Amino acid sequence: MASHYFVLDELMQHIEVIEARIARFDTKLLDELKDERNTLALLQILPGVDLIGAGYAASRNWH
Repeated sequence: MASHYFVLDELMQHIEVIEARIARFDTKLLDELKDERNTLALLQILPGVDLIGAGYAASRNWH
């Protein structure tokens, strides 16, 4: 049973590292697109598109 807790703890730590990387990536993405606020706002009108989704879509179209 103790080995299960060890495995779960390792997995949770790995997930936390990945989540931190995603947060850094999102921050960098939105920082790079700060001059495109109007475009990001328009993209968010689409159903299911949030700020991050709009940022990904905008970055793919301009780069």
